[in-house]
Amino acid sequence: MLKQKRGFTIIELMVVAGILVISITALLGSIVASYRLLQSEINKAIAALDAQYVLEKLKSESFDALSSRTDINFTNLANESINVKVTQTGQKKIVNVTVNWIENGETRSFLLSTFFSL
Repeated sequence: MLKQKRGFTIIELMVVAGILVISITALLGSIVASYRLLQSEINKAIAALDAQYVLEKLKSESFDALSSRTDINFTNLANESINVKVTQTGQKKIVNVTVNWIENGETRSFLLSTFFSL
């Protein structure tokens, strides 16, 4: 008479453990990548809000007073600086607001453009 097998062998347990380790590692990698992407999108939204804020401040200026400038007084993002470039073409001024910041050791930027006319 043959004995009945009652449990798993050590090899079967090691295979299952290996599969679990690989699965958990892949899951953690995707969680870290998702977090980095989320943080990047949050920073982009902050940059957009800062650029919009600068444009709103420019709306209160007269047409003739609109000029290019750099503003480094923003601290919402790491090493944030905002450059405003104003180019006049005829009766309108094209305004480009560029927000620059450091993210994960790389320089990132966001550009918002509009125009003002008389």
